[in-house]
Amino acid sequence: MEHSAVEVVELKSGPITEVVTSAEASRVFNASSPQVLRIASVDCLRGGLVLVAAVVLLLPSAIREWSDSPAAEGLVAMLQPSLWEGITIYSLVNPGFLFVTGISAALSVVRRRQQHQAVSQILAHLAVRSIWLFLLGLAVEGSLFSFRGPIRIWGSFQQIAMGGFIAGVITLIGSWRISLLTAVSIVVIHGLSFDLFPPPQMTDNERGVIPISVYSAEHNFAARVDQAYLPGEKYFKTWDPQGLWTTLPAVALSLFGAATALVAIRYPGREQPPVSRGMVAAMALLLINAGFLLSDSQPAIAWLLTPTFAAVELGTMLLAVVVLADADRLEQRWRGINFTCQLGRNCLGLMVALHLVSQFGVWLVPWIGQQVGMRVVYVETIVAIAGLLVLCWWNLLMVYLKRDRHQVAIV
Repeated sequence: MEHSAVEVVELKSGPITEVVTSAEASRVFNASSPQVLRIASVDCLRGGLVLVAAVVLLLPSAIREWSDSPAAEGLVAMLQPSLWEGITIYSLVNPGFLFVTGISAALSVVRRRQQHQAVSQILAHLAVRSIWLFLLGLAVEGSLFSFRGPIRIWGSFQQIAMGGFIAGVITLIGSWRISLLTAVSIVVIHGLSFDLFPPPQMTDNERGVIPISVYSAEHNFAARVDQAYLPGEKYFKTWDPQGLWTTLPAVALSLFGAATALVAIRYPGREQPPVSRGMVAAMALLLINAGFLLSDSQPAIAWLLTPTFAAVELGTMLLAVVVLADADRLEQRWRGINFTCQLGRNCLGLMVALHLVSQFGVWLVPWIGQQVGMRVVYVETIVAIAGLLVLCWWNLLMVYLKRDRHQVAIV
């Protein structure tokens, strides 16, 4: 077969040459097309995180309602945030979105480079998207429209906005090696900061000097930075686990995602990534084991995104990338994959809905239960089922209108 067009992506790591036919290039990377390129493996990874977020939000109360056995209590503990040290399923969700944000930002930049967009256009796109997510975070997490007190200026949406922007910029002007080196440097600096800047000693007239851990909840370095420089409402009142200093490792996770996208994810025009799935899986297992083994010397604290926690989080996400690598081939054959991909394509709306449910459900769900004479767990179950039915109806409508590629994703 004779190829009539060659698409070349000029990246700093060297030219990555993709040979596609002119018809394929027009279909996949046509800049004038209103459709947005969707990659099933990325959508499925994002949708899986949405499913896990919904489970950890809705399932614990139902488990407590039906059983109080030790096994049930252990399962509930895994679905809720850890008190301080330790890793639970809950703690893996939000950093997972940071990782996927980096993947999406890098692939978006690659697509726009292949469409021969100017650097200024790509930078403007990254900036507008980040500003939009920042403002959305103020509305959803920051209580911008509640008029009940200080606004929470910095949170998960702001970290996602920052991580996506920096990952996109480094992909645009650098390479996956620069993303990887920058991410590792940030994680190391963040980990060392707690020992390099220990909390001030406290003294007591009777006990003398009171020892304070460098990872204490109120006196760690990230908490002291927020106490000194972060205005507005904070998650822990005096400091925010998604505050200023913890944004550094959050950006690092997005950069790890960008590097993964450039070397390990298959997309139209590149059927074989440079790094094999076996190598990615081996690296994932190495990171997970290293994170747990080193947690004795440096605790794995999700609230601070410590290096040991970041290693386990990154390893988990890399394993998910390996497992979902063939999602594009399975999407048409397995409804479960298709549904998960649809969740990922509607991720932003679902994330906003979950945040609103978590904020207003505390008083709204019991009020509904009182009005209709129904137990809270039943109301939560009905709301969850209704939300899934609405999502299915929306997806069916989009397919009927042949607009199934127009769903809104988080990046």
